[in-house]
Amino acid sequence: MSGPELLCLGEPMLELNRAAPGADGRAQYLEGHGGDTSNAAICAARQGARVGYLTAIGEDGPGASFLDLWRAEGVDTTQVIRRAGAPTAIYLVTHDAAGHAFAFYRQGSAASTYAPADVPAAAIRAARILHLSGVSQAISTSACDAGFHAIDIAKAAGVAVSYDTNYRPRLWPPARAAAVMHAAMARADIALPSLEDARLLTALQDPAAIAEFYLRLGPPIVALKLGAAGVLLRKAPSKCEVYNDLDGRVVNFFRVVRTRYRELARAVRHTPYARAEFAQAFEIAPDPVEDARRFFVASWQGFGGPIAETGWKVQRHEWENSRVNQLKEWIGARRNLLKVSRRFEAVQVECDQAAAVVERFDTADTLFYCDPPYPANTRNRYWANRGYRRE
Repeated sequence: MSGPELLCLGEPMLELNRAAPGADGRAQYLEGHGGDTSNAAICAARQGARVGYLTAIGEDGPGASFLDLWRAEGVDTTQVIRRAGAPTAIYLVTHDAAGHAFAFYRQGSAASTYAPADVPAAAIRAARILHLSGVSQAISTSACDAGFHAIDIAKAAGVAVSYDTNYRPRLWPPARAAAVMHAAMARADIALPSLEDARLLTALQDPAAIAEFYLRLGPPIVALKLGAAGVLLRKAPSKCEVYNDLDGRVVNFFRVVRTRYRELARAVRHTPYARAEFAQAFEIAPDPVEDARRFFVASWQGFGGPIAETGWKVQRHEWENSRVNQLKEWIGARRNLLKVSRRFEAVQVECDQAAAVVERFDTADTLFYCDPPYPANTRNRYWANRGYRRE
C-alpha cells in the first residue's frame, strides 16, 4: 500500500468531560479525543481514504492515547513527533444551567512547538491533499510558520490545499487571525470558512457576499458552512464546462431572453414565491415565454434546480443570521434576470443522452457531476411516480 493521500496538520487535544456527580457527590471525567484536524483525519479514514497526521505530541499518557486512537482508526502516524519535555494539550468540559464551558490547557504544548523544520516535505509531496485550519496556525508563531511552510511545499508539488477557518478568539485577535487565515486561504484550493467565523473575519453579513469574498481571494472552491442550513458552494469558472440540456429548456430560455425579454421580465416580475408555481414549473409549456418563466421558477425556488423535482425551498422563519433567506434570493433574482445568463457565458450546452455526453468529453482531467436518481423501490409513496421526467 502506498503512503497517505491526505495529510492533516494540527493540534490534538485530550478531552476530559465532567460527568454528573454520583451518589457520593464526586464527579468523574470521561476521556475523549479532540482537535479539529485530528477529527477530520479520522472521519476521512473511516470513509476509506489513506490518511496521515502531522503534529507533535508529548511523551506522556495523553500522547500515547492519541497514538492508540489513530492507529485503531487507520490514520498513519509515521510523521507524528514525540516531543520530550512538552505535554500533549488537554481541555476540560464542565456543565451547568447555562450549558457547557471549556477550559484549555495548551500553553507550551508539544503541538505549539511544531516548527517549519518539523514539516515532512517528502510526505507532503507524495500526498494528494494537505488539510489544515486556523487553529493549526493560531497556537504559536512557530506553528503558524510551519503551516505556511507546509502550504508552500504542497503548492510547489502540485498538491491540493484544504483550509478550514475554525476561528478561536481565545487564541488570537480577529485582525491577526484574518490576516493569517486569508493569506493561507489565498493559496488554498478548497476554502472552508464557516458563516459565524467569516462574519467576524470579514465584517460581511450576507452569506453570498462572504462566499464571493473568499472566492476572490483565490481558492477555486469555496464551501461556506451554514450550520443547520447546509453549505453554500461557490467555485471559479471551469476552463471548459458542459451542461447537458436534454429537454432544450436552457436553450429555449436564452432564445426568449434574446427575442422576447420584456414579455419574460413582466411574467417573472408578477410570479409569486409559491408552491403552486413551483409544482407547475416542471411541466413543459407549449408557449416559449411561459416555459422560460417556468424554467426560471424551477431554477430558483427548488433545491434540485430545473432538472428534478426534489422539493420547494420553504422559508419557515423570518430572517435568521444562520441561514440563507430564500425570499431575499428570489426577489434579487427577479430584479436581475439578465445576470442569470452570465452563468452560462463560458458553458457549452449539449443535448444528448448522458452516456454519450460522458464518452464525448471524458479525459483524465474531466470532473463529471452526476446526481443519480433514486431507484423506484427506495422512494416513498409521494415520490413513487413523480420527480423525474425520464426513468
